[in-house]
Amino acid sequence: MSDKPNKSERFDIVTMNRSQITEHPQNPRHIDDDSRKRLRRVIKEHGLVEPLIVNKRTGRLVGGHQRLSIMDGIERGKDYELTVSLIDVDEKEEKALLIALNNPSAQGVWNVDILEQMLNEEVDWEAVGFTP
Repeated sequence: MSDKPNKSERFDIVTMNRSQITEHPQNPRHIDDDSRKRLRRVIKEHGLVEPLIVNKRTGRLVGGHQRLSIMDGIERGKDYELTVSLIDVDEKEEKALLIALNNPSAQGVWNVDILEQMLNEEVDWEAVGFTP
């Protein structure tokens, strides 16, 4: 019996020290100050609820640069522990994932009617990063 629930899962969940993780020098994603403030509020409100993605071979961050940056600020320079999704890929696949995981075209679109209903009735829109 495999230790993975299905053959598509190609990662291990591990704990790493922040000092073991290098931000990818070619991360194509950036965040403006307003979006950063919203993301910080979401993380402060709800916590870090999904693991960052780190390549075992390079020690580089593949997914979660903005969240890691926010956590660095919250932890104020301490070498803290993080639970990460550890993948094992070559540098070519690492770059492909770096792009794919940040590609809005591969993430679907909002169902505006459902989103509006949730924001009006059930969810504090500011707490989830929206502005008026």
